[in-house]
Amino acid sequence: MAYVLGFFAADGTLIRTQRGGFYLEFEIIDRGLLMRIRNLLGSTHKVSRRKRKNWQPSYRLQIGSKGMYFDLLRLGIGPRKSKTIQLPRIPSDYFADFLRGYFDGDGNLIAKPYSRVSRPSPIYVFRARFTSGSRVFLEQLQDKILNSVSINGKLMTYGNAWRLSYENTRCQKLMNFMYKSGELADLIYLRRKYRIFQKSKYFAGVA
Repeated sequence: MAYVLGFFAADGTLIRTQRGGFYLEFEIIDRGLLMRIRNLLGSTHKVSRRKRKNWQPSYRLQIGSKGMYFDLLRLGIGPRKSKTIQLPRIPSDYFADFLRGYFDGDGNLIAKPYSRVSRPSPIYVFRARFTSGSRVFLEQLQDKILNSVSINGKLMTYGNAWRLSYENTRCQKLMNFMYKSGELADLIYLRRKYRIFQKSKYFAGVA
């Protein structure tokens, strides 16, 4: 469930209607992942497909639950959370799952070679990045990662938002923490991002 909380913190929406309805909404392009999230939440609500002009379709899950709505509010995740969200209190045993969920929602991983004229062979760069409109959230996330994994990241502006980045050996260590050193049998994760991590291990010679 910590994974779902992390994913919702990144990519979810809280909706309160004028008629007194309370809803949680997910909308992503990966239907398989959304179905797993639905199962974890014990939901039977419909997953709908939405066409988007000049873009691949997305899938939406909307769950009506006043209890979940106010639980998320108590955790600091509100309807207009992008600039105001703060890191919820996550027990240490579940932080890797929360972090992986947030990464799958609002993170990315780069693993590719860079060539320079002054070097005969390319340099391979591995970089994990977390994005948020809330600087406070990323500062809190940075501190929690430092306490959990003993690595520090670099926080910088990114347009109207903020980015927290980890490179090379720190990136590898962070990914191993999130994916629990490859013990994936019971984990929920976005497979296309995990494949990039596997690629980075190959470049680093540790695959």
